[in-house]
Amino acid sequence: MHTSLAGAAGHDVYAPCALGDLLAMNFDYWALGHVAQTTGTCRSPLGCDAGYAAGRDIGEAGPKSASLLTIQDGAIRVDAVRTSEVEFAQSAVDVSDCETEDELRTTLRMHLQTIAQNCESPACIVRLTLTGVPALHWQILRDQDVWRAQIDDMARDTDALWIDKVVFDIAAPATPVSDGHKSAASATVELGQTMEKVQFEQGFMHAARGEIDAILGDMPASVRARLLPDEASAEALVTTSASNGAARVLARMKGSVG
Repeated sequence: MHTSLAGAAGHDVYAPCALGDLLAMNFDYWALGHVAQTTGTCRSPLGCDAGYAAGRDIGEAGPKSASLLTIQDGAIRVDAVRTSEVEFAQSAVDVSDCETEDELRTTLRMHLQTIAQNCESPACIVRLTLTGVPALHWQILRDQDVWRAQIDDMARDTDALWIDKVVFDIAAPATPVSDGHKSAASATVELGQTMEKVQFEQGFMHAARGEIDAILGDMPASVRARLLPDEASAEALVTTSASNGAARVLARMKGSVG
């Protein structure tokens, strides 16, 4: 029966009913569908989600299977049979202890190898999140494209993994700057403060709006409509772009300071 029963988080209600109502009908077995969050696992001895053969996106992570129903001598047994050739996975790796680029590469490679070893399907599509407070914080943010490319190569080397996305959720360590770098660090801090002030000045905002309008003019009208549904969205885009641009410049400069 295709039903969401009494409902499930993240799913629309479909053919709602109570499991107790189904069991009260004295059927020996109900094969249920629609939610299938836990493949092959019975909700009760008489009602099971049949599962689905393969995950469709990163939100349906893990190996998938079908339910094999065996009826013998009046007894019913349900077994999960793996069917997915490709599974999705979300994984986070703490890179706080990586003080050099070589150490970071080693940590990432080992983490990906562990994911590959634990993958139950022949292949796995991974969304990888870097977390922690690494000493290389600014260098990593500065060179995100480089690290994405290296992670792609490491994944291919496992012969099992493909990278869906790399998320850089790292923070800067609160450590004092050494005497040899104090002047450079101070200059960087001063530049950051200056950019923070300038990006809210009317002259800068007007110039930035002109640059963004020029870029938007080259985009299809349908894309502009999604980006700028109203005037407030246009102003927010200018502010966000200026803030992100300033952060990117500081990331490059602080990376060279450290």
